[in-house]
Amino acid sequence: TSLSDAYTDPQTGITSLVAGDTLLWCAREDGAAHTVPASPGYIDIPTTGTITLCIKIIGCNSTGVDDGTKIVLTGASAATYGFRAWGTKSYIAYKNFECKLFTGAGFVWNGQCVGWRVINCDAHHNGTNGFHGNYYLNECFFFKCKAYNNTGAGFLVGNSGYSIILFMCESYLN
Repeated sequence: TSLSDAYTDPQTGITSLVAGDTLLWCAREDGAAHTVPASPGYIDIPTTGTITLCIKIIGCNSTGVDDGTKIVLTGASAATYGFRAWGTKSYIAYKNFECKLFTGAGFVWNGQCVGWRVINCDAHHNGTNGFHGNYYLNECFFFKCKAYNNTGAGFLVGNSGYSIILFMCESYLN
């Protein structure tokens, strides 16, 4: 509820979320990246929102203001994924995140995921794809996201047969 009683471990904060919650993930004052540990190797999204009560995970500056500051997650070439949604996880929003140097994808969805919003997020220099949700995303919206210098595709999100919108996004050198 305030910076004074904040979670020190982002995974603990994310695990506590329920439909309708918003988690502000503040940047470190020194500007350093958050290193995702090799085990388990990802930040897990364990819960789901609803169509009227979306869960929001928002990166913000060190004082808790959403000013577009990106939270940098690095796999340090040891962790598998940045954010991972395994199984049916729906109506969740990511905003202001950068995932880099993962052995797999920066952002991955593997399950029937509906109604996701990904805003101002970047994925680069990852071992597979930047954003990977092939066959699993439905009615999802990407806005002002960038995918570059990934070994695989920038956005592997379009083979699901459902509606995926990429608006003002960039993909290059993948």
